[in-house]
Amino acid sequence: LAFNHAGNQLVSCTSGRQVTSWSLDSRSRLLSIDVTEKGPVHSVSFSPDDRQIIAACNDGMVRVLDSKKGNLLTTLQGHSGPVLDACWSPAGDRIASAGADNTIRIWDAVTGRDILTLSGHDRQVTTVCFGPEGYLLASGSYDATVRLWDARPLDAEEKK
Repeated sequence: LAFNHAGNQLVSCTSGRQVTSWSLDSRSRLLSIDVTEKGPVHSVSFSPDDRQIIAACNDGMVRVLDSKKGNLLTTLQGHSGPVLDACWSPAGDRIASAGADNTIRIWDAVTGRDILTLSGHDRQVTTVCFGPEGYLLASGSYDATVRLWDARPLDAEEKK
């Protein structure tokens, strides 16, 4: 479940293959989208500008959807097992995904390019989130650890 940043919509995912968007004002369903043939969808999140939704899917992919029309914008593919969680960076320029393959991947949200793979957990990575400044990433795993990662873009030091 995730609220949009305006606070007037909620997006949910099911143990099946659907992502559903709800209006909190009218208490009605706005969209119901089949996003994968191999369910479930494990987590969903609105982009910081509320224009897109990401869905972490059991088929190893993260799907980026238009939040108004529901159409598929891009698919992020790189994990070798289910994607259990995904989140946006505060600026909306990157997406992080947590995989059952014990890795975290960071994606360019504009190009869909896999820009960084983080390894270090011994078991499935179940949750991931960016810190408020966007340079720190936290991940949690079934290995009973929480790890903190430097998630600055690789060229960030060059820009200083």
